[in-house]
Amino acid sequence: MHRDSKRRFAIAGVLAAVVLACAAALLAGCAQQQGTAPQTQQPAEPTASLTPTPTAETTATTQTPTVEVEDTVKAILDGPVEGQTVTLAGTIVRVEDEGEYLFSDETGQLRLEDAKNLPAQEQGTKVIVMGKVDPGDGRVKIRVTELERQ
Repeated sequence: MHRDSKRRFAIAGVLAAVVLACAAALLAGCAQQQGTAPQTQQPAEPTASLTPTPTAETTATTQTPTVEVEDTVKAILDGPVEGQTVTLAGTIVRVEDEGEYLFSDETGQLRLEDAKNLPAQEQGTKVIVMGKVDPGDGRVKIRVTELERQ
């Protein structure tokens, strides 16, 4: 997934939380106005925070967006473009060396190279990786910049 897409997901999540918090406050105000006896309420102290305080409504419905997998090993091997940003989902088949792995999805295998000093992975670990294509010396590999365990 491209970095801009991840930022859009994060912004959308924050906006959703703000909308839910505002809706909850509006509904609470409407319910209070429909009561039989008028109630007096002290004005709320203004806050300087733009981040909504988590409530039961916002925490129950706010979800962390999942990463969209946009590429396959076969597509990358069929037409590698140096520096192309890719997102793959699959399994670590084998640990080759420190920071180097053999990766597999349902379409094929290729090598991953850790470009960001990410935590070490074990054989059999299911992951989503984001990185850049490196055709190198004829052996296509992905220089991993982000990794998420599934």
